Amino acid sequence: MPLKRMFKGLYQSLPGGLSHALYDAAITASNAKYRAQRASWARVFERLGRPRTVISGPFKGMSHIPSPTPGNYLPKLLGVYEMELAGVTERLLAMDLDVAVNVGGAEGYYSVGLAWRNPKLRVISFEMKNPIRHLMVELAALNGVGGRVEARGTCDPALLKQALDGPKRPLVICDCEGYEDVLLRPDEIPALKRAVILVETHDPFCPGVSGRLRERFGPTHTIEDFRGRPRVASDLPEGVGLTGEDAMLAMEEDRSFQPLWFLMIPKAP
Repeated sequence: MPLKRMFKGLYQSLPGGLSHALYDAAITASNAKYRAQRASWARVFERLGRPRTVISGPFKGMSHIPSPTPGNYLPKLLGVYEMELAGVTERLLAMDLDVAVNVGGAEGYYSVGLAWRNPKLRVISFEMKNPIRHLMVELAALNGVGGRVEARGTCDPALLKQALDGPKRPLVICDCEGYEDVLLRPDEIPALKRAVILVETHDPFCPGVSGRLRERFGPTHTIEDFRGRPRVASDLPEGVGLTGEDAMLAMEEDRSFQPLWFLMIPKAP
């Protein structure tokens, strides 16, 4: 068995805290670029005063994990992560939803944030990486929503169908690097026809997926597009004392392409 596969099996099998510690230590030791990024993140985190809560955006005031790792921690802490969706998030929070299913929940920024903002909402969050899923559990507990955020592992069509079985007004948030082409099939999962869906599409990884999603959901949903853009200095939240390179570093989401999201809302009530 290749060494990399053996190591992956090891860290995935360990309890959450150990799993994350080993995962982070291995990346730090083996990846010079990551070591440099980590040092930069730590410097900016210090300049910000080591804050422990989100500074702006829909989840302003939510506690966050007090570490400048993994990647995307700083833009989430600032509240500018996927800021193109800030208005969408507020719209979702205003809807009468009974469950949110998040596929690709990472450390729980959205899963925990939605539960934190909406005390009636139950969240099922799928995250395939055990080290990152551990952070989600930690973040949920930190914000007092551990009882309403269920952290699950890898998602597949059968598990998504199971998660959507029962709720009358579900929300599906999907960010899974092209696997949305497999999961978001209303012909195979009829409950998707009544679900509000926010999906990040990944045509560079799965060519044509955006068009296929439009075809599948056009008959049952209204579809709105939201496109990402590079950050500029004026995106920095008011009162944050960063300038120049540090300001841009703090907002960097480390993407290889600008994202495209679909907000899909059922036409029928």
